[in-house]
Amino acid sequence: MNNENSDETLYPSKEDLVISMDESQLICPGNHIVIRVNETTLSPETREFLKTVRPIGIHFGKDAFLLDEPYTVWLKQYLLLRSDIMQATGRTRMIWALDHEGGRVIRTPPPLTKFPYPLNWQSKAGTVGSAIGQELKSLGINLNFGPCLDIFSNPKNAVIGPRSFGTSIDEVCQRSNHFIVSLESAGVIATAKHFPGHGDTIEDSHFELPRLELSDEQLLNRELIPFIENNTIPLKAIMLSHILFPKIDEQYPASLSNIVGKMLLRKKLGYTGVAITDDLDMKAISGCYSPEQIAHQLLTSQINFALFNHSLHHAASVASQLERLFKQDLQEHRSLHEQNMRFVNTLPENGVTELPSELLHQHQELALQIGEQFAVSIEEFTGA
Repeated sequence: MNNENSDETLYPSKEDLVISMDESQLICPGNHIVIRVNETTLSPETREFLKTVRPIGIHFGKDAFLLDEPYTVWLKQYLLLRSDIMQATGRTRMIWALDHEGGRVIRTPPPLTKFPYPLNWQSKAGTVGSAIGQELKSLGINLNFGPCLDIFSNPKNAVIGPRSFGTSIDEVCQRSNHFIVSLESAGVIATAKHFPGHGDTIEDSHFELPRLELSDEQLLNRELIPFIENNTIPLKAIMLSHILFPKIDEQYPASLSNIVGKMLLRKKLGYTGVAITDDLDMKAISGCYSPEQIAHQLLTSQINFALFNHSLHHAASVASQLERLFKQDLQEHRSLHEQNMRFVNTLPENGVTELPSELLHQHQELALQIGEQFAVSIEEFTGA
């Protein structure tokens, strides 16, 4: 992971950045919540949630954009949506995210570029990273939920498949590193996923809880290497997968496991960046664990941000349990609160701007040059 002394790299020192939060700010569960907004205009339900829970992060689904309208029209409405979100939450600094990988994992409408799956990029991974970074930055996005650092080691694994950079450790390490460096140089922070590795699974965690019979030593010898080797710049954000590793933790998947999140990621690998869960509305989690269990495990596992894509009710229930735990022992969780705020306060402040047609044409040409040799179709998860 190569994060020794990386507090100074990732965040300002405590002397440079003094965070002054009273008790009401510290117990705000919204400081740990990221939700998906998937509507062009806030519904009363969403607006009320934003006002009461005050989530610190938003990521946008494809229906947050006017998909059939011209660029200038949908961009203007998107800017209004962001303004409404800021007003409702009362926040001036937030996580603005997209789940943007390539292939089927692209939410933005034309003329922004629909790049093929990362398995197709090969030597152009860095060039694609720059292009995606420019386009996401123009939407005011400061955090991308990508790339996948999973190794496509199981040919039957359709849920990852060509979302991976390659079928070997070296391919994934080299290509993902070039992508991350270029994306972040363009002004958008990367989120490496799905820790500790989703490439060898068959089950889809959107619908069920995958299991991998791997020990931590086996993970260190393959699945974890891309997360450890990406050291040109330290990883600032990692997303944890909904995979059960019974040889490591028999009860909880990686996203909720104290052994994986705290002991393996934090202590053994020395990671000091922020940890984010995959979507907690997936059946692998919402169908197996209560809001009380989820909240407790998030805190004991030192997970910074909980992600919810489909159910505001579920997000509110977990937030309520987080608030209860904060009030029970505020000091125990203070460092996690402060790390969250340091991260958000050091994210790029990207504005919403219209990109020139010449640049977008260049990106389209790049996508055509790469082509879609590797692709896969799977059942899409609707949260139902």
